[in-house]
Amino acid sequence: MLNNDDESKNNNERNNNDCKNNEVNDDNSVRASFTDAELDNALAGFEKEFQEKENLSNSNNEELLEDSNSNNQENNSIEEAMRGIEEANFEEDLQGLLGNKAKVAMIIAYVEPAKLLAAFCKMANVSARCFSEEQGSVAVLKNLEGNGPEEDVKKFVEFFFGMDVMLITNRADKITAKIYQAVKEPQEIVAPMALAVWSRDVEDLAICMENADSLEKRGLEMFNSDDLSDLEAYKIFQKYGKIN
Repeated sequence: MLNNDDESKNNNERNNNDCKNNEVNDDNSVRASFTDAELDNALAGFEKEFQEKENLSNSNNEELLEDSNSNNQENNSIEEAMRGIEEANFEEDLQGLLGNKAKVAMIIAYVEPAKLLAAFCKMANVSARCFSEEQGSVAVLKNLEGNGPEEDVKKFVEFFFGMDVMLITNRADKITAKIYQAVKEPQEIVAPMALAVWSRDVEDLAICMENADSLEKRGLEMFNSDDLSDLEAYKIFQKYGKIN
């Protein structure tokens, strides 16, 4: 049996242990309620964070919209340019098929070098790109509308009186060849016979297998009459002498 002192000692130890357990329970406890001030602060912080994210999202959307509008404008400009080119090419092809516009027209003359023929074209007010031929030079005419080629060759032979030249044209895939001389009626020649006299380049031009640009890319030297001034044309004429 325990005496009174031992029993009292045990009771004290038991009480101390209960106090320690209560302290541990208090430390591990979770608070299940908040003050109104704490709730207001938490709500205000949440609203601020939400507003910042929303503003950032709106800003990004505006930038994306601006980029999209810019891209759309660029695409529209490109599409309009391409449509314009296609319409122009279609109209040009249509006029060529109808014969209202020559597909190609060239003056061939026994003139050398091609630079001299370009000078002659400048002096006669004829726009052309000229290159050397085996037996002379060729002037690829730029004025292909209506009777433009015929008008140009008439101006040429009237300016250089006494010179005879050949005009070859392709209208609606029909090739014609005529000899022109001042104050004389043009003399028509059978196209295959006319083409047989000249080089393959002339034939390829006549049947539209080549053009002045493609010949130049192949390395054929071109002389543009429009690039010459009147004085430059006259100096070239003086350099190469009189017409044979």
